[in-house]
Amino acid sequence: MDLPERLSPDEFWAMYDGGEQQVRRIAAGATAFGLAGWPGGDKAAGEWDVGSTPPSVVTLVHGPDVGTPHGTVRTTTQDPVTDACLKRMRGRFPGSGPELTARLQALREEKSDDVVLPVDGTRTVFTVWQERNGWWAAGSHDGYGLVLEVRGADPAAIELVRVLDFEPYFAGRRARLKASRGEG
Repeated sequence: MDLPERLSPDEFWAMYDGGEQQVRRIAAGATAFGLAGWPGGDKAAGEWDVGSTPPSVVTLVHGPDVGTPHGTVRTTTQDPVTDACLKRMRGRFPGSGPELTARLQALREEKSDDVVLPVDGTRTVFTVWQERNGWWAAGSHDGYGLVLEVRGADPAAIELVRVLDFEPYFAGRRARLKASRGEG
């Protein structure tokens, strides 16, 4: 199959619209949490699991991809600590089997702190790992795992709320794509 080097804007947006409609269909049954009162209001949809309904992962992004403040909230049906450790690897998977298991265990055992963050007004305990450029947190609320990656904001400034309207996140994703394609 020969693929064009770059899709025309019409071809790209037709393809994108199909994917976005698929996400919209599963969004009606999705549970997701976002950051309340995030400065700047820049929001976008991130990774969504479109292979299951409701999705096992919904990621909402707050703030610019580069710079600060930036916050990503993953709502997952998976174990949040394992999910956070896998995301903290940032694509540097050390093979499989024993190597991956050892790396995951090492990340789980890294120095962490417990921090209480409000989630829908309920005080919820999160495990927090500090990193050079920010921090990661993993906790559970209402049967869902929550994984946060945050730069440029103190944990004391974070409050999570259930998101009922995904349209601002879809519009933000579309705007980011347009800008990255030079169409904005």
